[in-house]
Amino acid sequence: MPAFDPVAALVGFLLALPTGTLVEYGLHRFVLHAPRRSFVTHRHRMHHKANAADTLWGDFRDFFPGMLPFCWFGFLHSSSAGVGFVLGGVTYVFVLALVHKLSHERPRLIFWMEHNAHALHHCETPRHNFGIVTRFWDVVFGTYANARPAREGSSR
Repeated sequence: MPAFDPVAALVGFLLALPTGTLVEYGLHRFVLHAPRRSFVTHRHRMHHKANAADTLWGDFRDFFPGMLPFCWFGFLHSSSAGVGFVLGGVTYVFVLALVHKLSHERPRLIFWMEHNAHALHHCETPRHNFGIVTRFWDVVFGTYANARPAREGSSR
């Protein structure tokens, strides 16, 4: 059996993070907002209607299955990279659940994004702002929207 390679594990871990952002965006846009009705889309529509996050554990539990089809990617390189990729995926799902909860309850703590971006996704334009942890893929795929209110006295 080959020895554990910590460099491959670290690279696998780090590659899981941007992969997680793309998987999150794709699942949110094309599965949770799919036009056909299913148990999953119905639950997501109810989440939009309530406009509230679950507990941290509840969000983690709901988001974790979306990671499972992609867990094997790191194993294409080695078992060390595979273990790192899985650990990175679990870490990303935890961060996703935390950011989702905070975006509902304390949006100012999500300092790297506009404070109204998730609210805009929920309330006004559910066809925009599918990324939860980052808006990178929203910008890439043209689904980013920001309806920042104009400042008082501003000519913009």
